[in-house]
Amino acid sequence: MTGKAKHWSLVNSSGCPTARSGHCATVARDALYVFGGCGHPAAASSAAAASVDAQLPAEALPICLGDLHVYDLARQRWSEGGSAAPSAAPETMSPCRRIGHTMVHDSTRNRLVIFGGSTGHEYFNDTQAFDLATGTWTALATTGERPSPRYKHQAFLDADFMYVVGGGSFEPEGPDLDVYRLPLTAGGGKALLEWERAPVPSTATAAAAAPAAVPVVGEKLSWVSLPSGQGGSAAFAANAEEAGRATPSSPTGRSFHCAFFHGGACYITGGSDGARKFGDMWRFCARETPPPLTTLAARAFVSGATARRNGGGRGRVGGAGGDGKCELGGLPGELREALQRLNMQAEVVL
Repeated sequence: MTGKAKHWSLVNSSGCPTARSGHCATVARDALYVFGGCGHPAAASSAAAASVDAQLPAEALPICLGDLHVYDLARQRWSEGGSAAPSAAPETMSPCRRIGHTMVHDSTRNRLVIFGGSTGHEYFNDTQAFDLATGTWTALATTGERPSPRYKHQAFLDADFMYVVGGGSFEPEGPDLDVYRLPLTAGGGKALLEWERAPVPSTATAAAAAPAAVPVVGEKLSWVSLPSGQGGSAAFAANAEEAGRATPSSPTGRSFHCAFFHGGACYITGGSDGARKFGDMWRFCARETPPPLTTLAARAFVSGATARRNGGGRGRVGGAGGDGKCELGGLPGELREALQRLNMQAEVVL
């Protein structure tokens, strides 16, 4: 989609990978990397298989693929990014063919990291890395509480950790959405990278700190349900009630969801647990971040206004009247916007 015209256009490029689905893709160093998926092998005519309208022989059944392709975003052309054939050393073999896996770009070590996936019959929980400088694969040796074999999960990087969110082997692994993290460099004298299940406290703690409608920047490792309009949170509430969980503190276990990472938090939406589809949206704070100064100022302002109202004070701060309400017209615009974002439960006249 082009930015100005706001319409889709077909990108014509040479050397396209064969037609496929269930693959993964990520951007690194001004290039798009695509690995695996389910489709027809190149021998079935890559030119025909890359076409949406391809007519392949009935005997050309789709298979899981284990190839890596690179799209140069500047030159707009494809190339193969490393051989799918085993190399001389077993530890540098390409990962086996798979679908429903994840791939992230570890820019610190200039590599791509793949986790999990499935062949349709077998599910994986291995971690593989592709060195962008040497073009070689390495199976990363890990220890600790590894995620169970799964596919159709989501993954993201933050603060030198790779997080794996949800997924399963046909069905989710449990009633709640699980989150695991793996440090991408060994520390503390450890020889292996150690998986751990991310500690996620109940959102009741977060709710006590601020209104549930507006998640507060600075929460650490917690889920917060976000309002998502008609059919969103309401639909999830109905699902939770059916499951006997009137006040869910974390998302229901699921696969096939979507996720993105922004501002120190992972957002997920939708997905399925095998029996139901979800229309909810959740926010996972992966790390503690200091609130902006405007947010701190807004909190201080509301705290002071609340104290004056409860104490019966009659001073005028920013236009405070004897009724305890606060006029904000004289405040700077940034502070007014911060107060609106906070949505604090105080008597404020905007």
